[in-house]
Amino acid sequence: MKTRESIKIIFYLFVLFTPFICVGRTCYIAPFGLDTNKGSINAPFRTISNAIGQMAAGDSCILREGTYREKIVIDKAGIVLCAYPGENVLVTGCDPIEGAIENFKNSQNNEFCNRIKFDKKVYQLFIGGKQMDIARWPNKTTSLLSMKDWESSLVDAAGEDKKVTMPSIPVQSQSSDFWKGGYYIGVNSEATTKLSTWYSGGGQIISSTGELLHISQTCYGVGGKYANGKGYGYILNCLNALDTEKEWFWGDGYLYFKYPNHLATEKPLIEVRTRVSILEITANNVCIKDINFKAGTILIGGDKAEIGSCTFRYISPFVWNPGDNSSESGARCNWGDYTNGSSGICVLGNGLSMKDCYVAHSWFNGIVLWGNSCTVDNCIIEDVNWMGKRCSGINSFGADNTIRYCTIRNTGASSIEGGNGAWIKKYAIRNLWEHNRCENACNLVVDQGFFYINHQNGASPSANSEWRYNLLIHNQGPDKGVWTSTNVGLYVDNNSSGYLVHHNVVVDAKEGIRYNDFLDGARAGKGVYFYNNTFYQVNQCMASGRIPRGTKPDADITVENNLGIGCGGYGVFTRTSSNVEFAEKSSVENADNSNFTLKQSKYIDAGVLIQNVDISYAGTAPDIGAFETKSPTWHAGSDLVIPEKILIEDNEGLTTHVVDTPDRDLKSNYGKQ
Repeated sequence: MKTRESIKIIFYLFVLFTPFICVGRTCYIAPFGLDTNKGSINAPFRTISNAIGQMAAGDSCILREGTYREKIVIDKAGIVLCAYPGENVLVTGCDPIEGAIENFKNSQNNEFCNRIKFDKKVYQLFIGGKQMDIARWPNKTTSLLSMKDWESSLVDAAGEDKKVTMPSIPVQSQSSDFWKGGYYIGVNSEATTKLSTWYSGGGQIISSTGELLHISQTCYGVGGKYANGKGYGYILNCLNALDTEKEWFWGDGYLYFKYPNHLATEKPLIEVRTRVSILEITANNVCIKDINFKAGTILIGGDKAEIGSCTFRYISPFVWNPGDNSSESGARCNWGDYTNGSSGICVLGNGLSMKDCYVAHSWFNGIVLWGNSCTVDNCIIEDVNWMGKRCSGINSFGADNTIRYCTIRNTGASSIEGGNGAWIKKYAIRNLWEHNRCENACNLVVDQGFFYINHQNGASPSANSEWRYNLLIHNQGPDKGVWTSTNVGLYVDNNSSGYLVHHNVVVDAKEGIRYNDFLDGARAGKGVYFYNNTFYQVNQCMASGRIPRGTKPDADITVENNLGIGCGGYGVFTRTSSNVEFAEKSSVENADNSNFTLKQSKYIDAGVLIQNVDISYAGTAPDIGAFETKSPTWHAGSDLVIPEKILIEDNEGLTTHVVDTPDRDLKSNYGKQ
């Protein structure tokens, strides 16, 4: 006979997961359980792995409140894994440290720290639940998405094995091989007056003498073939850099660390991340609901997975990708590689539904969609791509994917990227990106945008994708140095074809829209429409960085019905049709609070219809800009409420590189209602 409690749980599962549940068994797991139990609510299993091993396709598993320190592999179709209603479930890649902690003095830098014998590789360290900093010079004093604490550097131009000069290295740190075994990470460019860097370069330090570092490799394609020239950088993951509170280093079978100053006299919980991945789904129709994941990457290889109301924090650890040089295989890993965890949440399967999730804190990507027909809905993705690679809040490379009502903020490069036709040989086709709110993009690099796509060849089939009703706020580039002005709202690069880009708002960027085309004939870009967008406080509304090689511009690009408010100008854009109306702030309701509803009749019903494009409008003709005065106001961004417990534990997560924008509240004028 079923108990009242079990009937309640079965009803809960039926309501939430009806499309996924077969007639199967329901089992329970609890930290106080035993794997020798029967898995009932009164005699639960202890581990998730054991439960899955005993489950059949179509079974459901309910987790009771507590922490589960294991890697989950789901290889049976139709499995449902969810938290008990109202209870907090955490799956983590961390284990509590065991063994004697001893004092240690480093004779190289004369610093005292703690150490413990630990043979397993450590990817991250948490003390008292908070992430500690990998030992580095100069010390981390700002957000990982800020360059303010990076130092000047110069990378030479000879070969793949590079030499880096850092003049500010302290005298006491200039002895032979002081930095050997660490890593240099930096942005460097051959440009003499301004930096122009697509993504970071660097490599492992083979040897060091004085101000000079000899490193193993750098990246291809960054402001020069091997990231040559002046720039900024830092040294990471070196024991001799461990000289301040909260820093740690693992090597030679030991974990070295310094306690946070305020915890030095206490005995807080010390946890080490020893697993790269904590969840792998290889079967179809798997459902995960209401579970918190911490310190682990996610691989979704099965089709039709449903992920709902979950949190994913500290996903990609610091790793250096071998082959970050001129080879295509090396270049591809700059976008994230699921084999080493740099993809973050990697979706290889088709038909994913991910809704109401929070994804945050990553050295590389937030989410990578290699699969097709996936939907990411009402999620918050933030504080990602600390490496400054070609990683994004969401990389959407597959076909027929939809990203909507998401808030994507605080990223090292683009908020959303749609792929690259040359290097990773895959880009988004028939994608829909709508009602998203993107903030504070490109904090570590330039020549990218809130939205970025690069086909490299207009003839490689047309994307037929659409960007609409997105609010894009603040993309002025890194906070240190003088940079080129390619920090863009909507960026369609290198002969890309087949885009409808309309009814978007770009606020505070150097360029509102950029289209680059340099090929003629069949390989030129075609079928790109930029219409009914609004730009506010943008240096140049439209820009085109390249001119077709032939005598005739073959690119079929149409620009109509766009509105610039308080902008610096039009820019350089020589295409078959181009139209941006310039208005004063008084023309709209409240531009400073992102309310761009038109007030002046001059721009109402003043737009034109575009051949082969169906424009929705309420008056006698389309309005100019992104809002129709006679139609309901559209909204952008997620209304997800991040649990207070997480905000307290990750106290840096929402305060990294925040721009002072009156409309930051998710529930203000153009947040989702």
